Amino acid sequence: MNNVVAFVFFELLLVIATFKSSFGSGSTYVGCVESEREALLRFKKDVNDTSNRLASWDIGGGEDCYKWVGVVCNNMTGHVLELHLRNPLVEIKTDEASSMADKEAYERSMLVGKINLSLVDLKHLMYLDLSGNDFERIPIPNLFSSLRNLRYLNLSQGGLAGIISNQLGSLSNLQYLDLGLNGFEGPIPEEIQNLTSLRHLDLAKNIFNSSVPNWSHSSIFRGLSFLKIVDLSDNKLNGSFPSLGKLFSLTNLDLSNNELSSPIPSSLGELLSLTYLYLSNNSHSGPIPLSFGELPIPPSLGGLSFLKILDLSDNKLNGSFSSLGWSESVLGFGLGVVFLGLLLVLMMVVWCFLACRRRSMCFEKVVYMEISWFDEAEHSSGARLTTDAVAVRSLVGDALALLVQNIATVVAGLVIAFKSNWDLALLILVLFPLMGISGYIRWKSLK
Repeated sequence: MNNVVAFVFFELLLVIATFKSSFGSGSTYVGCVESEREALLRFKKDVNDTSNRLASWDIGGGEDCYKWVGVVCNNMTGHVLELHLRNPLVEIKTDEASSMADKEAYERSMLVGKINLSLVDLKHLMYLDLSGNDFERIPIPNLFSSLRNLRYLNLSQGGLAGIISNQLGSLSNLQYLDLGLNGFEGPIPEEIQNLTSLRHLDLAKNIFNSSVPNWSHSSIFRGLSFLKIVDLSDNKLNGSFPSLGKLFSLTNLDLSNNELSSPIPSSLGELLSLTYLYLSNNSHSGPIPLSFGELPIPPSLGGLSFLKILDLSDNKLNGSFSSLGWSESVLGFGLGVVFLGLLLVLMMVVWCFLACRRRSMCFEKVVYMEISWFDEAEHSSGARLTTDAVAVRSLVGDALALLVQNIATVVAGLVIAFKSNWDLALLILVLFPLMGISGYIRWKSLK
């Protein structure tokens, strides 16, 4: 039996040693996959690189592919995983304070040409950033639909144009999509609803001239439950405001500088995580709801407790703003302070009344006592009256008023905290007993 156990243990050590020698060494590199290396070189051949950003791509053999600027490879398989070809001066284009020399430097650092279809051979590519270059107003190549492992795709400021291909919806693993600052036009493809892993969508500053699809029903964005950021600003989107009831994770929504009309829907109030909302420079209109005072947007918007920025400027909304959800809290706090003050005064009045009544009853009894009864120290009227008054005060006076005041303060604080941020309030409430136990243990250890 011992021999069998020893043999099994020895075999296990061999397996572990073999695995470690094969995969555990971070310094072992198997070399770049030849087909992927050739695909990168064909991509370089179709672009004009005046600033020599891709000069390193001609150095060495296939094993040196991982040393190329902007290329990230898997050390164990040699497959290309990431391409970082963003223009290093891309921020200059959108910076109004940049000088003419800066803009010329930005243009020189561009990769100019077309996107070679050879990139389709990068089957394991997960990250692709071609932003800030100039691809001469070509449409998005269909090759991207074959890169099924893509998580990140940034083609912003890329000089692209035309209609977005429906095949882009086949990238089911895509989490980040930025096509902003291009010349795309036509409708937003409904196939984007198939990007069920998407977190970030930026289609801003294009020429989309359709209506915004209905986001809560069977069309676009139906399955985008993880979507956090949506930027469709600076287009020509028109028609009515979309319904957004299904995008529960949405934190940033920008539909500004479009041609949207109609009232703002009540479904906007269902986006409880919404933090930034930009709807400026549209044609939103509609009568002021009589059920919501002077605010020309739905009352459910008051439930957006995380909202930090709300921009509704340059629309056709009429009326004036009132507070969104905090008025009730402030009113309740004020009423609570008044109530606690009145309660304290009432307790003092009750204490005075009971103390006077106790003294009056004591004096009525004392006058009928024998003279010898007063010779005993414990029958001193002054001591008894003082002790009784203190006892009455402890029952209905300052102590009880303070107890009621503290309880009311705690309850009011919990109500306001849970209304403002219920999850954080619950976390703090759960931690209070742990803090008390920790303090008690520390006190006992010191004692």
